[in-house]
Amino acid sequence: MLEPIVVTTDAWRTGDVVVEDHVGTYSRIDRETLARRDITLDDVLAREAGVQRRRSGGFGSFASITVRAASPAQTSLLLDGVRLNSAGNPVVDLSTLELLALDGIDIYRGVSPLQFGQGAMGGAVNLVTPRAGDTPSTTRFGLGVGSFGMARAETAHIGRHGRWETIAALGATTADNDYPFVDGNGTPLNAADDRRERRHNAEVRRLGLLAKIGTRHSEEARTDLLAQLGERRLGVPEWRNASDNDASFDTGSAQLQLTHARDAVGAWDSAHTLFVHAQDDRFDDRGSDVGLGAQDNLTRTRTLGLDTYWERPLGSGTLDAKLELRRETLAGRNRLSGTSTLEARRQAVFLGARWSAYAMDGRLVVAPALRWQASEDRLDGAERRADRAASREGRVLQPAIGARLDIDDTLTLHASLGRHTREPSFAELYVDRGLVRGNPDLRAERGLDADAGLRWTNGENLELAAVLFASERDELIVTTYDTRGVGHAVNTGRARVLGLELEGTWTPAPAWRLAGNATLQDARNLSPNAVLDGRQLPGEARLQLHAALHYRPSSRWRLRLETEATRGRYYDQPNRRPAEDTAIANAGVEHLRGRWRTSFAIDNLGDDNVEDFNGFPRPGRAFSLHVTLTLEEPRR
Repeated sequence: MLEPIVVTTDAWRTGDVVVEDHVGTYSRIDRETLARRDITLDDVLAREAGVQRRRSGGFGSFASITVRAASPAQTSLLLDGVRLNSAGNPVVDLSTLELLALDGIDIYRGVSPLQFGQGAMGGAVNLVTPRAGDTPSTTRFGLGVGSFGMARAETAHIGRHGRWETIAALGATTADNDYPFVDGNGTPLNAADDRRERRHNAEVRRLGLLAKIGTRHSEEARTDLLAQLGERRLGVPEWRNASDNDASFDTGSAQLQLTHARDAVGAWDSAHTLFVHAQDDRFDDRGSDVGLGAQDNLTRTRTLGLDTYWERPLGSGTLDAKLELRRETLAGRNRLSGTSTLEARRQAVFLGARWSAYAMDGRLVVAPALRWQASEDRLDGAERRADRAASREGRVLQPAIGARLDIDDTLTLHASLGRHTREPSFAELYVDRGLVRGNPDLRAERGLDADAGLRWTNGENLELAAVLFASERDELIVTTYDTRGVGHAVNTGRARVLGLELEGTWTPAPAWRLAGNATLQDARNLSPNAVLDGRQLPGEARLQLHAALHYRPSSRWRLRLETEATRGRYYDQPNRRPAEDTAIANAGVEHLRGRWRTSFAIDNLGDDNVEDFNGFPRPGRAFSLHVTLTLEEPRR
């Protein structure tokens, strides 16, 4: 990740979230954190309270997050406020997205802003691109190398050229991912056949581009065009780590978003976005190496949408309204037989309104909201089975309410309550791909989510926060894995999630900064099945900790030490296959000299192979070195 380009951004724009009015739990990953070269998108998100990361291997391998035990499909992932999740692609693989040119990442746990459209049980994660101000144009070049064949080259530019604002970032990364680990040979109870070997068929090649251009037509109107393109070539390791495995999974993605903001339309301000998202996935296992038979499948997902957001001040409050139209499609093709396996499309419309009422000189905000969504699915394909209905409809009403009270300049209280529903995606219903099979009998998820918290600061060097959260969910959809590592999406019946999030930041001296958070949660299955009732939801740790110590002895040197730990996690629904408790430590140092920045990092000091997915370890100890050159045009 290139060092962030610090700019003087434009003032607040219509459609932006006013954080001071948000009634849920909020945190932000800033530019300084995103400047680090040794982290990926799932790395930075996993350092936040309430967020747990799952990665299937080394750099570039499948990565996702869960928020408060809500699955990745239950958490909205957005790019500049436009949702990337779709019926055809419900779980966005975070490893396909670049951190290049991001200005920050906003995380909304629980109730999410109306600007983001459909609510979700896990809240929302919004990737925010920068806005060029009046600062001189800046260009940066970076090179990096690391363990296990990792190499990276990247460049970024941001600036204002006349009335046009331009942002561009290009990055290319390659890694062999041939890290050593202990192969249990598929027999966890028999240590005699364990052997240490290197990971096979896990190499990755990734290319990412982000470009953005914008212009202001007048004080009331501006237009922005954003394009993000990505290509990834990925080997798929087999759970036995067979050396002759050559299965691959290739992904190409594109996001195009055209936004036009128009204020003073009568008494209303407005923002309108037309977006097109596309992704092509090819899973090639013609040698039947992964375990589900010979496959060579091409899956194409497309989303075309239009959303319009309006806001108007009314007396002692603000009225917001949102309309979103989406057409989501999925087309599958069996390249071995040359036949179409599945064609599915979903037409969806979303309507939402929120009233933010202010009292006590604006220190109290009460925000009731109502969301309504309707969807209709149509299915086709040469291999559509009799158990797969030709159509499916869904109608859902989602009310929510929250309040925020600033007691004074040091203490803030907030609480929220909301109902959420999610229709199963095409992938969960119908797609058999890789190690995961579809389930056409899935029912829609329903959930009631609540949280209450406080944030306190002494106004100088200490900030503390605590949040209690709870959720009652019905027909929860999870992916479970059998002894072969094959996944299957199922409705687990009811589930209850209770938890506590704690956060703190302390700056005892200008050169020192200590930050940490802890999440304790009880994600319990409430099933009529006696074997599953009372068990923890698979993959969810009961305790997660993260702490970081930063030291800046001078303006040229920066040092950091981090640690993270998880406890109480299981791979399966009956909780008979516990995951090992983990404790990982990382260290890094940065040196700045003129236009040059050099950073060196050691990840996983203890050389532990953590398995988020059973049989698919992450790398052990790894080293990385990155150098960046910054060029700045003189002011005119």
